Amino acid sequence: MKAKIKIIIIVWCSLHFINIASAQDTIFNKVEQLVKTAKIAENNNEYLKAVEIYTAAIKLSPSNAVLYDYRGIVYTKLMKYKKALNDFNLAIKLDPLYYEAYNHRGIVHYCLNEMENALYDYNKALELNPSFAKGYYNRAIVKLHMFDEENALIDIQRAAELNFPDAIKFLKEHVSDN
Repeated sequence: MKAKIKIIIIVWCSLHFINIASAQDTIFNKVEQLVKTAKIAENNNEYLKAVEIYTAAIKLSPSNAVLYDYRGIVYTKLMKYKKALNDFNLAIKLDPLYYEAYNHRGIVHYCLNEMENALYDYNKALELNPSFAKGYYNRAIVKLHMFDEENALIDIQRAAELNFPDAIKFLKEHVSDN
């Protein structure tokens, strides 16, 4: 009798685990589809629609840092900086190693003319990923804004070494070979 109960428990647990895994796969697939749809809306400059779709995805997967980051990017495009900062802060809280969220938050701080905060975020992004070319370029822009031209040039050169197109273009246009 104990052996039958043990087998029933094992079978039930196995089926229950399969159902949980299946439900997680279904949620993942729904979120993935929503992200694709939101990206299309965003690419078509339908930012409010993209925000709604990312919000639906977040409801399905509220601990997914990337979703908050994506929605924050759209809020930035809408110039809704407070909402963007909220989303980037949530993304960073959920994943403190998510260097792109620091970069995106730095962009918002730059837009708000909060250069020290922007510099902090770019420094943090580069600390987490020293090969992040866009981070060097963005930090250089802040340094230029802060009249730190020497260090800005160092960052632009590093971004160019990492093949960041905007940095390469900047060097060709603004730095002479002399």
